[in-house]
Order: sequence, then C-alpha cells, then structure tokens
Amino acid sequence: MAKKPRANSGDKTVKIAIISFIVLIVAVGTALIINNRSVSYVATVNGQRISAQQYNYHFQEALMQYEQFFWQFEDPTPLLDLVREEAFESAVAHRLMVNEARDLGLVLSQEEEQEVREHSDNAWRDNRELIRSLGFSRNSFQEFSRESMLTVSLFSHLTEDIVFTDEELEETFAEFYEQIQNYPDNIDYYTVFVQHIEVETLELAEFIFSEIIQGGNFIELMQEHSINYDPDNMPETPDGTPIYFMDIFDTNANELAIRMAYELFEVGTRSDVIPLDNGNFMLFQIFLIDGPEEEELQEWFFESHPATVRQNHFMSELEFLREQANVVRNERALNRAFW
Repeated sequence: MAKKPRANSGDKTVKIAIISFIVLIVAVGTALIINNRSVSYVATVNGQRISAQQYNYHFQEALMQYEQFFWQFEDPTPLLDLVREEAFESAVAHRLMVNEARDLGLVLSQEEEQEVREHSDNAWRDNRELIRSLGFSRNSFQEFSRESMLTVSLFSHLTEDIVFTDEELEETFAEFYEQIQNYPDNIDYYTVFVQHIEVETLELAEFIFSEIIQGGNFIELMQEHSINYDPDNMPETPDGTPIYFMDIFDTNANELAIRMAYELFEVGTRSDVIPLDNGNFMLFQIFLIDGPEEEELQEWFFESHPATVRQNHFMSELEFLREQANVVRNERALNRAFW
C-alpha cells in the first residue's frame, strides 16, 4: 500500500497539542531564555503584553523543531535568529487568539477548567524547577494553560459551521482521486520501489555504471558487487524469479537519492552514481511504483478532509488578525535573551 499524507485531525489535534505543551517543556528542557526578573514583557499586541515567560515557552517549542540542525553549523547564529523570530510570531499568534476569544465572550466550561487545573498541577508537582526556569510561577503557569485551552474554544467557534454531507465528501473525493492519478505531480501518494547497488568506492560505482550503460545486467551486477545484497532475503515472483527490491526509504538512500527516485519516477529508469552520507555510493533502478488504493484512500480522505478545511479556515482567520494587529516589539527585552 502506498503511503498517505498525514491526516490533519482538526480541533482534536489542536486540543491535544495545546494541552500537551506541558510535556514539551519537560522534553526539551531550557536552552535560551529571557530572565523575567529583569524583563517583564517582550511585546504588546493591540495593547496586551506578551510576558517573558510566555516567549520563553514558544522559544522552546521552536527550538525543538530545529535542534537537530544546530550541530551542522560552525556559527549557529543565523539559525538561532530564525528560531527567535518563529518563537516571537508564535507568541504573537497565541496572544491574538486569546484576545479574539475574549472579545467574542468565549469562556471555558467547568470540565475544561478542571482539565487545565489537573494538567498544570501535575506538571508543577513533577517539574517545578524546570517550569520555574522558564519564568513561570504556579499561578502564571496555570493561567497560560488556561489561555491555551481558550484558543481551542476559539478554533471550535470559528469552524463549527464547516460541515460536510456524505454526498459532498464523495463528490470531493472523486475529484481528488482523479487528480492524483497524474502521479508525477502527486508523488506524495506513491511509493517507489528500487533494486539498488551499494558499493564502498567511487571507482567501483563508476565501473558498474559503465557496465550498465553498455547493456550489463543490473541484477547480476548487484549480486556480484553490492555490499548489502542478501540472497537469503530476496522476494520472488510466483514462478521463483528473484526480484530483489526495496522501498527507496528502506535503503541507505539519502535525500538526494530519494529525490532522484521520485523525479525519475518511471519503472525501469536507472539513476546516476549517488554519493551516500555513509561514504558509500549507490546506483538504483526503479522496479515498481505503488499507487494509492482507492478504498483505503477514501477512508483516510473522509476523515482528514473536513479537519483540513477547518484548519485552513482557522489559519486564514488568524492571518487576517495578524495583518490587522498593532504589534510593538520590546527590542531591549528580546536582545537580552542569552544562550
């Protein structure tokens, strides 16, 4: 079965993400923070302040998305600047959503209030020092949790009228399914299987490549030279013909090889010599392109499409609020963040 893009589960996803922000703090710890004892706020949004501790949380969230890349830079300053800016915009978006929810008169239910108290109390009990290091007191931490839950109410309020009948979903799916049949333009819905040769030297890879160009048998060359060829773990056709192949993602392929596989995207097409991240070299030929199965894809579509439409609508509303907002940065405070 070909892979399907990850479904967006709408307000359920939003709720889980916002409530579990407590876990995020525990997972990533604290790296770059603003000392809220000397700085009380980092910006105002339509006159409402973004506190130092709120910015610190959003920085941790942004940092977690990029932390794997820091080791690649001798000077990580440009990446750090990007993280800071994303953290700032995320903090602004949070304040905009909370302000809008309050302007609309939205309040939490008793059940939601109880959920906020339980999550924040448990997190405070188990990770008090870590949460304090972000600048939160117990009360401010619970209030931030409450505000985050309030953004869920805003999402529900702004998207509650977006509903789909089964007939509408079936019609939309039919259009979608017809569109993705043009697979070069919709490769996210397909899986490329390849037969591949991996060797340790460029000289050997180039020799094999020249043999293939001159009509050499790819499978025989793979059996003779590939360092990860395993004759005891080889799929066969019903008549016993070996067809050794793998999903391109299950090989040692790096980003370049995977991109090449999807750009070639035709059964029988062969790659050039590709340098791998482990120092070896790869050649492959495309053996199979596995497309989406209609029934399973329809089930996924019926679940994900309404949530995606709601999420897109909510984001467009948030973008409008951002365009209209009066945001004043406290540059002195932001520049006092330390590494």
